[in-house]
Formats: sequence, C-alpha cells, structure tokens
Amino acid sequence: MSLGAALTASLLVTLARPSTWPLALAAFLLRGGILVVAAPILVLPSAVGLANVLAPSIILLGFGAVTVAFEIMVGLGILAVLAWLLVSGLIAGAAETETIRIVAADDEAVLAPRPEPIVAATGGRAWRIVAVRWIAMLPWVVACALGAVRIVQVAYRELTVPSQVAVPIAVRIAGGAPEALLAIGITWVLGAIVAALAARHLVLAGSGVAAALWFALRHLVRYPLRSALLFFGPLATLVIALATSALAASLAAGVVREGLALDAGPVAAIVGLLLFVGLWTAGLALGAVASAWRGAAWTVEVAGTFGAVTPGRPGD
Repeated sequence: MSLGAALTASLLVTLARPSTWPLALAAFLLRGGILVVAAPILVLPSAVGLANVLAPSIILLGFGAVTVAFEIMVGLGILAVLAWLLVSGLIAGAAETETIRIVAADDEAVLAPRPEPIVAATGGRAWRIVAVRWIAMLPWVVACALGAVRIVQVAYRELTVPSQVAVPIAVRIAGGAPEALLAIGITWVLGAIVAALAARHLVLAGSGVAAALWFALRHLVRYPLRSALLFFGPLATLVIALATSALAASLAAGVVREGLALDAGPVAAIVGLLLFVGLWTAGLALGAVASAWRGAAWTVEVAGTFGAVTPGRPGD
C-alpha cells in the first residue's frame, strides 16, 4: 500500500469509527498531552515566585546541609512520578490496544490478512506496550539528561554574563546549545516511531517485547522516509488543531479574567465562560480525532506487513 493510500485509509477508518476518538485522546492525555490541553487555563508562576519557593532548598543543597525532611520529600516525589508513569502507561496501553483492534478489524482500511493473536488479553498487552515504550524512549531520556547539563551551563552563562541583552533569553539559550536540543528532538522522534511500530506488532502479531522492538527497528531502517512522513503528517494536523484551539481558548480565558477583574457583571462572565468552555471542548474533540488518525496510520502500516495484500474480499 502506498503512503498516500495508507494515510487516506487510516483517516477514513478514523472518521468511520468514532469509538477510537476517546480512546486515542485518553492515551494522548495520559502520555503528557494533558499539559498541552491544560495550557490555556494554567497560570504559570513567575520567576520571583519560583525563587521564593525553591531558593531555601537550593541553598541547603548547595552548602551540603540537606535535611532528612528534604531527602524524604525528594524520595516521595520520585516515587510519585514513577507510580504515575506506570499507572498512566498501563491505562494508555490498554486504550491503545483497543484502538489498534478496532482499526485492524476494519476490512476497508486493512486489506492484508490478520493473524489470530489479535484476540489476546488487553491487560497482558498493556504491560508489554509499557515495556516497549519505555525501552524505545531510553535514548531520549539519556539525551535529556546529557543535554540538560549543557543547557544549564548556557543558561547560567547567559544569566550572569548576557551575550545579547536585546535577544530573549530562551533564544540565546537555544542558540548556545543547539546540539543538545537537536539530540533531544531526534531521539524523541526516533523513539516515538519505534514505540508506535512495536506496540502494533505486539497486538497484531502477538509477539514478545524483543521481537516487537526488532521488527520496529528493521522497519525504520528499511523505510526511514516513509516512517518519517507517517509520523510528521498526522502530527502536524494534531499540532495545528491543538495550537489553534489553545490560542482561541486562551483569548477567551483572558476575556473572562478581565471581565471578573473589572466587575463587568454576571451576564458577561457567564457568556465568556461558556465561550471558553466551548472552545476548549472543541479543541479536545479535534485533538481526539487527530490522535486517533495518528494511531490508525501506524496500525494500517504494520497490518500491511502480514502477507500480501488480497485482491478483494472473499466471495467477490
């Protein structure tokens, strides 16, 4: 199946199967998308506020005077993050497994014969999906850890001895550590592609973690350009949908805040609130469809690797 046919088939099956929309949205939100969709309603703390909260702990850490309470707090924070990653990963894996099954069962989108292990238990597949995604993203974690050191060094230099005062500090930091940001971006893209391919091989072929990862790596090496287009095509649609709705919702939220601050009255506040909720909900709906299309594209891609494409339905 050609790339255009795969993208078209996956889009059509996504539009024809609305049941995949909430499942794909749930997986997207649990894997970090909640931070994107919640951006319009979040008020980020200022630098002064962060300094007031973090300065005492940083000073103690810098002078080596770490207290037991601080160590307990850090340990509990790490455990909470790991627990969240595990639980959210399992729920997202179960949702992804069900989405793969729905798309793979559509005869219009997937013409290649499908193997029998597609009926395997969702719970067992969820654990394996978590495993392949964590393993696939290990290079990204290493790149983030190493790149953070370089980024912090550049940020410290720019804060103490600015190279160009007229240029925003974020731009200066990006210009001072382009290799770190590039490594983080490339490893994230490659890890996401490998994870998506491996997860679908797990569900469709009933394979193990190692076999699924090996299949994903071979597929990426054999078809690098096709894999990149399959990744960036639906992703661009998701980014455009979320960015547009986030901008509109952010403007509506600003109107609500200004109305409350100026005491414009209950009618204006209610209208502004309804406008914000409507725009934010519309953004979630668009994000759900785009997320479902992203997953369906990979499902169609992997399902087409099982044998030759049949010329038609049985009995034609």
